[in-house]
Amino acid sequence: MSRRLICSSFMCGATRGQPDENWQRAVQDLKDSGLIRAFGISVNRWEPTNVMAALRSGVVDSVQVVYNIFDQAAEDELFPYCQAHGIAIIAPCRSMRAV
Repeated sequence: MSRRLICSSFMCGATRGQPDENWQRAVQDLKDSGLIRAFGISVNRWEPTNVMAALRSGVVDSVQVVYNIFDQAAEDELFPYCQAHGIAIIAPCRSMRAV
């Protein structure tokens, strides 16, 4: 895989950049071997739906997305898809930086 993976017993993520076509297989191999239990991705603040193709791959277990009183775009497509497919949503509060 051309991307550097950062792994621990609780998470694994690819460094920034466009993923190559082998990322899904690499993530599934890590899960199958027991090196990771789950795989999550972080979503672009302005386009939360740009990860829909990655979610449809079936290997993503959680999505971190900006969601607050000012940024609610994730409600339209991302949240319903995640709910229907058992994908966890992480919406961190960064000391209310938007306020």
